[in-house]
Amino acid sequence: MRCTSFAMIVCALVATAATSAKAAYVDVTTGYSSVAGAELELSDGSLNPNSNTPGANEDPDKALDDDSGTKYLNFAGAGLNDAGEQASNPTGFVVVLDSPAAIGGVQFTTANDFASRDPGVVQIFGTNMTGTASEIIDLATAADLTEVYYGSTGVPQFATVNDGRFETTPAQFFAESDEYSAYVVIVRDLVRYPGSAPTNMQFAEVSLLQVPEPSTLALVGLAAVGLIGFVGRNR
Repeated sequence: MRCTSFAMIVCALVATAATSAKAAYVDVTTGYSSVAGAELELSDGSLNPNSNTPGANEDPDKALDDDSGTKYLNFAGAGLNDAGEQASNPTGFVVVLDSPAAIGGVQFTTANDFASRDPGVVQIFGTNMTGTASEIIDLATAADLTEVYYGSTGVPQFATVNDGRFETTPAQFFAESDEYSAYVVIVRDLVRYPGSAPTNMQFAEVSLLQVPEPSTLALVGLAAVGLIGFVGRNR
């Protein structure tokens, strides 16, 4: 519906409130103690170490450094062959947080080149296992991991494989998880492009988004209502 005069002001305030609510989501990976490359063992749901990267400059920690100029690149990707069929285990990483946190969203930033390497589907698990990321990978079984999300990364198919670079794509929100001390992020599929093999996987940044406290959202809502009331009284 088109907004005019007073209605326009109301719409603007509501939009501001909604934007503020989304902005209240914070990235829990801004504080972490360790991270390591991993793959999901499809046969039994456990984890294996995976370091199929070009080297330290493109290891998983580069996806958590708040620098879109760096990236995490894994040649094993989602475990797909040139024809896009599952041929090996999908890859990603384990990150151990500074303190346990619940999450309710995930957001990706694309890397510098080749949109055919963009993650298209992601699977996220939470765990309260103790130890470093590498220790969790060595010991985790399927029973230790709780799936909190399996779905789109929010990364679209761009017009060409050269488009959409360094782009922070729309966050994907889901039901709030329990609090976990570590999270497992596994890429299950890539964004498909005709003529490009869906093998290598990369992204510049990924954020695991913490659900804001109810009081935060309530204050945002009350502020919007109060502003609307003030404008109404002074018309």
